[in-house]
Amino acid sequence: MQKECRKNAESRFRSERYLTFVRSLACCVCGAPANAAHHLIGMYQASGMGLKAADSLAMPVCDGPGDTCHRRIHNEACLRWQQPIFLIDTINTGLDAFPEGSIHDALIEARDFVLSKEGKD
Repeated sequence: MQKECRKNAESRFRSERYLTFVRSLACCVCGAPANAAHHLIGMYQASGMGLKAADSLAMPVCDGPGDTCHRRIHNEACLRWQQPIFLIDTINTGLDAFPEGSIHDALIEARDFVLSKEGKD
């Protein structure tokens, strides 16, 4: 069993177990089966040059060759601005699947973070 990790309070939450769960959900854009976990981009300074957002800020998308939903989020501003909605839906589903433990705690923290940035805390 792989351990979820945070090296210190400043490090980003990482969990292959949670990402596997996210990839098992339907794509947040089109509803087709997802096969990738898209990490939040372009918002809240959660990612940047060479820094991927925490795994708790990931959402399910379909990806592969061609015009996929994953590429569309990167290329279409209207979809990038919907990321908070996609995230809250994904996080709430994750909270149901992980009712306790480190993943649950990271999801609570991520939900509170997104809601505070959206002015809904």
